[in-house]
Amino acid sequence: MGGHLAPGRTASVAAACGLRLLGKQGAAVAQMSANYAMPGCRELVAQTNNSPIFQGHCGGGVDALLSVGRVVEVCAPDGVNKMQAVRVVTLYIDQRPARMHEAFTDLALEALQQASPCSRSGTSTGRHVPVL
Repeated sequence: MGGHLAPGRTASVAAACGLRLLGKQGAAVAQMSANYAMPGCRELVAQTNNSPIFQGHCGGGVDALLSVGRVVEVCAPDGVNKMQAVRVVTLYIDQRPARMHEAFTDLALEALQQASPCSRSGTSTGRHVPVL
């Protein structure tokens, strides 16, 4: 094996590395399953104050993915904010209950890549992150 990763796997590794740079909190987010993260995402979307730590796990994970955008093949259009992205991630993951055991960051990355893929030039393809 030449040590090369498939493009999607490269993006997942880059996202995990980016989260780990945030320290212990980022490493925890990179390792948690969607089962663990999604209650916080749902609370964040509902704008409750019931579980701020879990909301922070979700929002921080999504924000980290947006921050490294093009590196992980996410080209969100200008003006897209973290809450819009959290809504997209929440809807995407909730529509795939059989995958809830998978890593939250992997599924969140898939959601953002599908909602805002990059063109070959590394810019937005014009698709917009849908607002729920």
